[in-house]
Amino acid sequence: EVEQHTEMCIEVALKMVDICTEVTRPDGAPTTVKVGLSSGKVAAGVIGSDSPRYSIFGDAVNTASRMASSSLPCTARNTTIHLSPPAFHSINVNSRQVLAGVGLELSKRDKELQIKGKGSMQTYFLRKSESTHGESPMGLLAGAALQADSHLRSEQRGLAGGEAAG
Repeated sequence: EVEQHTEMCIEVALKMVDICTEVTRPDGAPTTVKVGLSSGKVAAGVIGSDSPRYSIFGDAVNTASRMASSSLPCTARNTTIHLSPPAFHSINVNSRQVLAGVGLELSKRDKELQIKGKGSMQTYFLRKSESTHGESPMGLLAGAALQADSHLRSEQRGLAGGEAAG
């Protein structure tokens, strides 16, 4: 299990949005993309023999899809990533500070949504607006999460050692 998985997914999502918004449609209109993230257990594997495909299955995949479909479109001027409760709660304090430091804001969505197959759900947004200036979070988020995890493990080892010595 990778502790900083949500931070890694946020970095990938932000990069995907950046790349997609550089492309214009044939009619000249800007390309928009909707992004949703969730966190949880999944199963993955290659399916089929004639035309093999790598597929990922699980409730987290379905929930992420629901987050994307109920998200706001991302443009070059405004990026909004829709987060499920498990994704939001898995972002650690260090990563939240990094996000804020580069002008990305985590916020609770103003109302609960009816999510197909899930019922009523309080969801969250990660937003970056056109007025946001600052360093890119690429590489910083996973690093912050990894640093926090390392610190937590050190504290846990210290507690375990103290209990064993006592």
